Amino acid sequence: MDRVKTKKEVLQAKFNSAFKYLIIPVVVITGALAWTSQSSGSAANLDIDTLSITKPVNDVVSERISIRSIVEPLDSFYVDATEAGKVDLIFAEEGDYVTKGQKLLELTNTALMLNVISREALVTEQLNNLRNTRILIDEGRLNIKREITDLEYQRDEIKNNITRYEQLVKQGYVSEKELQDLHNELTYTEKRIEISLEREKSINLLRSSQLEQLEANTKRLNANLEVVKESLTAMTITAPKSGYLTNFNITQGEFLTRGARIGRVDDFSQVKLKASIDEFYLNDIATGNTSFVSINDQEYKLTVNKVYPNVESGQFEADLVFAENLPDNLLPGQSLTATIIFGTSESVMTIPNGPYLKESFGKWVYVLSKDQEIIKRDIVIGRKSPTLVEVVGGLSATDKVVTNNYKAIKSALENRS
Repeated sequence: MDRVKTKKEVLQAKFNSAFKYLIIPVVVITGALAWTSQSSGSAANLDIDTLSITKPVNDVVSERISIRSIVEPLDSFYVDATEAGKVDLIFAEEGDYVTKGQKLLELTNTALMLNVISREALVTEQLNNLRNTRILIDEGRLNIKREITDLEYQRDEIKNNITRYEQLVKQGYVSEKELQDLHNELTYTEKRIEISLEREKSINLLRSSQLEQLEANTKRLNANLEVVKESLTAMTITAPKSGYLTNFNITQGEFLTRGARIGRVDDFSQVKLKASIDEFYLNDIATGNTSFVSINDQEYKLTVNKVYPNVESGQFEADLVFAENLPDNLLPGQSLTATIIFGTSESVMTIPNGPYLKESFGKWVYVLSKDQEIIKRDIVIGRKSPTLVEVVGGLSATDKVVTNNYKAIKSALENRS
């Protein structure tokens, strides 16, 4: 027999029925979410076999930069006017190939010519005075020599007379007084000889000192005379070196001051590349760095020969010289693109350089965990080369770095989240 249900029993039955219909969708949704999460997680790992995986290695990173450079002669020689004057004759034109010693200009300067002639006459006069002084010194030396010779002759004559007088005194033909007078004269003559010898010694010492001084003065005056003559020679300006004459803009009748720059002779038998480099690399570029340039599909090796540390407009300059054969048909002022390689020989942690780093702007990479999960890892990079990138921080030698399919990995990870 059916029993009449109470109000409480009726409410309980309705609740149980509603709970049954409610729990089924919840279970279904929860299962679906779990399946989706699992499916998304494996999506990032789905193509692991197709991913390029690498580990950081220790290697040398050599950076390189491409810069514009200008062909210049390795050696240039400036042509200056050593004396002032008016351009009288011109023997060459800009662009001419000139040989060492070839005449370029001839100047005239009347005042200089008169000055040179006057100074030359003065020097010649002084040289003549020195010669006369030398002659006088030699004459004085000869005179004292002659005087001593005469006195020695007188002394010998007196000695002979004394010998004769001594015999005559014994025979009574000559008085004792006359003999004594001869002895007195002998003593006087010997003293005169002694004085003359002392004077000769002094004269010889003085003469030696004077001659040394005269020799020095003569050399100095002759040197001055040569300088005076060179002033006239400098009126003809010649090429200091064989090469091409540049910056030679001279007109006939023009007056050039002393020291005026006339032009330049460029020797293109050897050339260099003058490179302008951003000041950012000032501490990196050094003498001896390797460089190369491609000309007509052929590569030529160069080395950095000189670095100019002066910075102008944010750039500094460096000279690059060819290490091997010189290319043919290089033109003055020709512009070339050169590549300079620089860096350190120190081994550092590196990863391969590639397009995948552009996706992260070099700030992170994807690595593969031990559980085969792809994880985003922040890194700090340093120097770069075309093939390698230095890793300063964020990775260890055991990390497995993914180097391809970054867009696909990113999309899969976003779908999972």
